Amino acid sequence: TTVGKGSVFWIELPLAPQTPLAAELGDASDHRSEAGTAPLAFGAASHTVLYVEDNPANLHLMRKLIARRPNCTLIEAASGEAGLDLVASGRPDIVIMDINLPGIDGFEALRRLRQSEGGGEVPVIALSANAMPEIVKQGLAAGFFAYLTKPVDVPSLMQALDAVLGDKS
Repeated sequence: TTVGKGSVFWIELPLAPQTPLAAELGDASDHRSEAGTAPLAFGAASHTVLYVEDNPANLHLMRKLIARRPNCTLIEAASGEAGLDLVASGRPDIVIMDINLPGIDGFEALRRLRQSEGGGEVPVIALSANAMPEIVKQGLAAGFFAYLTKPVDVPSLMQALDAVLGDKS
């Protein structure tokens, strides 16, 4: 260790026994990509959900969750900039966005989205590991429809999607 250079720590924790939902969703710690998985095209379902996230395990989990909603199509972006490009190319019904992204963070991506043509009205849900109360308040004040924390609380996420999409798709 060198003073002023920082440190990196790694811990491993044992897995908890799987609940029925966890078994259905698969192992969220599996970081392997799914061969042949490609983002779905706009218009393939009645609702398009854009997930802006750079972590493969979180993307895998969201694919499984959105697959349980038959009227939703999931499209993905690994950075705030890529997410903004997808919003500009075809308006999704909702955006779920991580805060800690490569390049611009979720707050900056939201700010740019609100200033963009056609992106100002798209509801955006923050989904972040940062659960500090002041950050949650900051997120809601910035204009996120909801600020949810990781690990994802599935019922809260589904409730937020229902609130935006207006149905139980």
